[in-house]
Amino acid sequence: MTAPASADEYEARFQQALEQYRAGRLDEAIAMLAALSDQHPDDPRLLLVYATAALRCGDRERGIALLGRVVELQPDNAVAHYQLGVALDEARRTGEALSSYERAIGAKPDFAEAHNNRGVALKALGRPDEALASFERASGCRRPCSPTIGRSASNPALPRRTAIAA
Repeated sequence: MTAPASADEYEARFQQALEQYRAGRLDEAIAMLAALSDQHPDDPRLLLVYATAALRCGDRERGIALLGRVVELQPDNAVAHYQLGVALDEARRTGEALSSYERAIGAKPDFAEAHNNRGVALKALGRPDEALASFERASGCRRPCSPTIGRSASNPALPRRTAIAA
């Protein structure tokens, strides 16, 4: 794929890749997103979708690397930190996942899912008192903050972690 001739062309190609992703045609979406990311390696929106598609296809390391790049570009992106935490947790890198959940909470203090997953990670790390406090904070959040892409009801390929499952 050659470099898009204009911002409009880039946006059109990104929207086509997003349509492929939403339709579940992940291989096609990944091919399009990879080509676009070669030309636009610093577009966090593109990288977030690319990371999620890679994770859904089982390419955890690529997904983690892409999410790492997103949080470098957007350190206050709570959803990206949360998704990075989920991917790290699934890779059994619980300490790193905990750090990502804490960064997500730092960016969005009422992020219920991040508080919940932080509690799960703390429990797994043998810190039950801190875990309980995190679970209580999760239940006290005003409203859930479900990411639009990633571990949420809209993406059943990445099931939610709960305190019960821990």
